[in-house]
Amino acid sequence: MTRFGGHPASVVTNAPIRLYGRRILIRPLVPTDFEAWSDVRMRNGEWLTKWEPLSHPHSPDPSRSRDAFTNRCASRDRERHAGNAYAMGIFVGNS
Repeated sequence: MTRFGGHPASVVTNAPIRLYGRRILIRPLVPTDFEAWSDVRMRNGEWLTKWEPLSHPHSPDPSRSRDAFTNRCASRDRERHAGNAYAMGIFVGNS
């Protein structure tokens, strides 16, 4: 049993997580998001790096490597399924 007991937030689910707003969608990133995410990451890199964790010195850059981005998506999926973390992308419009 978790330290939260039977609290509804302690339940780990495999259901897709999607939060809809009037103009935005919040959901986990998937490998097919690579091009759009890479474009945003490259255009806003200077500002975004302040908020991102430091990367390992010799690891591939997920904003430039589709394989590294796919691996990152898989890692975030494992964290979400374990109930450890919920990393999401914010999409504007009908994305």
